Amino acid sequence: MSRLTKRVIDQRQPQAHEYFAWEAELPGFGVHVFPSGRKTYLIQYRDAHGRTRRYGLGPHGMLTPDQARTLAQQAPARVRAGDNPTQQRQRRARP
Repeated sequence: MSRLTKRVIDQRQPQAHEYFAWEAELPGFGVHVFPSGRKTYLIQYRDAHGRTRRYGLGPHGMLTPDQARTLAQQAPARVRAGDNPTQQRQRRARP
């Protein structure tokens, strides 16, 4: 897929199963489309152990595609530095 813009994302219709639309210009950046119609920006990356992880950046509508892309561009540098955003979020969620 080409660049994710507001128009492109708004044209994505919900289906029976959730699916992802990925941007070609920024590998690992995409939008998660749920059957309910909800759309969420995310990044997909590999952690230090080589496992594929997905990290939600925020919902479409509250974030613009450009804001989400900026957040997605910062994430690979954090991962290369040994940071694991998904694991950190899980730790914060535990009581």
